[in-house]
Amino acid sequence: MLELIVVIGIIASILAIRWLVEIDFSGSILTLLGLNLFAVGVLEGIPTGLYYHILLYQVLGRRGELPAGWWISPSRYHARLTGSEKQRVLRWFYLGGVGFLLCITGGTLALLGLLLGTNFSLFFEP
Repeated sequence: MLELIVVIGIIASILAIRWLVEIDFSGSILTLLGLNLFAVGVLEGIPTGLYYHILLYQVLGRRGELPAGWWISPSRYHARLTGSEKQRVLRWFYLGGVGFLLCITGGTLALLGLLLGTNFSLFFEP
């Protein structure tokens, strides 16, 4: 089943890229799209990431399994979670990761839109 999902994802990605190449994006539209995607990522990622850290602290901190500075790289402590705790905590970990990916994708699109809309001939005229 996983293989089928991967194949469908690859085919959908190829079709989406082909469709996007045929569209003539202006720099401002791409920048606006990127900034909106970035904003959605921030609005989704920061609360879910914060809640993940709170849950991880509640679960492992209660047992005294979190050293000082644990929040810098909290994923190394996932192995200390039990089955039900993993299900409860890691859901928020992955949702925070989705927000992070949306931020990275949106920032990249906004940067590409700004570069696309820049008149580089101003910099290279004699």
